[in-house]
Amino acid sequence: MAGFAFDPSAQLMFKDKEEWETVLLNMLKAQLSDPKFAVIKATSKVTGNVLGWQACRFLRKDDDLESKGAVAKVEDMKDDTNNLRAVLGEHSVRIQKDWMANRKYIHFDTLVVDPAAQGHGIGTVLVRWVMDKADESGIYCWLQSSPVAHGIYLKAGFKDVDSFEVDLKEFAPGGKEEGNLPAAHLLEARLIEDMASLPFQIQRVSDASKFAVVHVAGVESVTMPDDETTFEELQARIQKTIDFLKTVPEDSMDGKEEKEVVLKTKLSEWRFTAKTFLLGFALPNFYFHMTTAYNILRHNGVPLGKLDYLGGVP
Repeated sequence: MAGFAFDPSAQLMFKDKEEWETVLLNMLKAQLSDPKFAVIKATSKVTGNVLGWQACRFLRKDDDLESKGAVAKVEDMKDDTNNLRAVLGEHSVRIQKDWMANRKYIHFDTLVVDPAAQGHGIGTVLVRWVMDKADESGIYCWLQSSPVAHGIYLKAGFKDVDSFEVDLKEFAPGGKEEGNLPAAHLLEARLIEDMASLPFQIQRVSDASKFAVVHVAGVESVTMPDDETTFEELQARIQKTIDFLKTVPEDSMDGKEEKEVVLKTKLSEWRFTAKTFLLGFALPNFYFHMTTAYNILRHNGVPLGKLDYLGGVP
């Protein structure tokens, strides 16, 4: 249920997290009561807790794609043709009919993985289990995926055959011209499910900057506990990093190109010269996480460009 926090489309389709959870639970109840649905779950061998589940529907050429248990329609959906849920459902059903007409197939409806268990391949295992059953029976598989889960299905072996785009600003408060997408989701936004979210990227940019001078110049570090949860706190983290760098004397790194730099982790120990550390580790880390942060923001519709990334050109 935590996915609501970083799914802008969900935030526009439902008034709050509680309504979103209610719709998902009602949809699950409808799926469990429909004989054409199968719900496969993954459970922990240690605790017995459900870690994730995949709901699938078995369809023939004459089945109704808009039946009660389908993703396209649930009882809670508003009767509004301009509602984002209705628009997404209409496009999904149209494409599905175009591609799957006169075929018997399994339709992947809903995939849910406990946020605490994400990043361990549970979603992929659930998907592949169903795909293997489909292969054994010689039938097709079909799904429509959101950008958030897209990578899971590609990793499992699905291929893109069609797509459609929806401008979320058309459904944001104020309309297309003045509408603003909910900002809170950006704090949990990520490029794909098994990558870290935006705050993590900002924190690592900060660390890469800070530890570059700490290891080479030999100055004492400043503690930053990675507890930022708001944009204001992330901005403060950035400013605190800049203020720290300003305290380091400019000549403190002069002539230290061959100084030994040793990085110790729980699993290994890496040795560099100061030059190879800066050019081959610190700077690549800095730009990797800064670029990832930029891509997360751009992917979620934040109006940024190359000049914003470059920070201005003299």
